[in-house]
Amino acid sequence: MQAIREILRRCPKPSDSGRPTRGFTMIEILVVITIIAVLVALLMPAYSQVKERALRVKCMSNMRQLGIAQFNYASDHEGWFYNAGVGLFSQGGGNGNPNWFESDRFTNYVRDSGVCYCPSKLAHNPKFNVFGFPICDPKPFGHTSESWTHYSFVLGMRDNFDPSFILMFETPSYNIYSFWYGVGGAQTYPFYVGLSSSDSNHYDAGSNVLFVDGHVEWQKGPNIGPFPPDYSNPNFITHVNLAY
Repeated sequence: MQAIREILRRCPKPSDSGRPTRGFTMIEILVVITIIAVLVALLMPAYSQVKERALRVKCMSNMRQLGIAQFNYASDHEGWFYNAGVGLFSQGGGNGNPNWFESDRFTNYVRDSGVCYCPSKLAHNPKFNVFGFPICDPKPFGHTSESWTHYSFVLGMRDNFDPSFILMFETPSYNIYSFWYGVGGAQTYPFYVGLSSSDSNHYDAGSNVLFVDGHVEWQKGPNIGPFPPDYSNPNFITHVNLAY
């Protein structure tokens, strides 16, 4: 900044004869341009981080609203959380019939489909995945099968389960098909899911996670978990559709 002040001090000023004094040299102009470029380079990462934190907060708000919908649903279904009636190979918002967020009248509890889409994902990722399916193209309810949604469920959960158990989380990746873990003890407890460093909602920085007690917190990456154990066999995890 001292260099900029010095250059400004030497700006042309009218002399007693009315003629300007010496102006900038080319070197001085290049110095100013270089200083500005350095300042921009230093400030841009900080700006990006601030922007991502703001989007992360909005994403957390989305998950809180989905959590409220889950508890309202559970109060009408004997304590059972929404079980997302989809087939084994259905994806989170895509290819499922009924749709991931639209079976069993769950839309009665979630009025705005916008909460199904992470703002960070919408801001920094391509519109399509490697299979050409839309992943950043929000759709209204009734059409969410036309665009992949961004949040996933743990299935078979009740509101009286351990409050530390994960109920919902952010989709870890959009470029591989979904799997059901825990069926027949396929995965042992504790089980974690790795976040894609190039494809998840916040890359591998972490994920917002909704717990059975209704609170949402940021879980720092690169893994999400642990997922709940199966009550029939605590050595294995419960049925988890990662929807990705």
